[in-house]
Amino acid sequence: MKSWRLTRHAERRLTEIAERTVKEFGRAQALAYQEALIERINSLASGQAPHARSCEVLMRGRRLASGLLYYREGSHYIIIRETADTLEILDFLYERFDLVRHIERLSKP
Repeated sequence: MKSWRLTRHAERRLTEIAERTVKEFGRAQALAYQEALIERINSLASGQAPHARSCEVLMRGRRLASGLLYYREGSHYIIIRETADTLEILDFLYERFDLVRHIERLSKP
């Protein structure tokens, strides 16, 4: 199993998701959703199928040199940078976000 870590930005976004979910659906649903996101990251880190896909799929034909990956869980895309032994979780993007703009921002060094 690969190790994984959240960037500071991803940590903040996960907190925002939890706060918004508490307001809209209650504490129990917020905890369940956050657990589902973390469980998905754990399954990706352990190499269980299905695997993350290239963010180029979301980029509407634009090419990325960054090698970013994504996996959709619930209403969010988990954006990942993978190395030989680590998954770096860069962001959790809501399905209605401007995905192209956010992914381009994340792909910059």
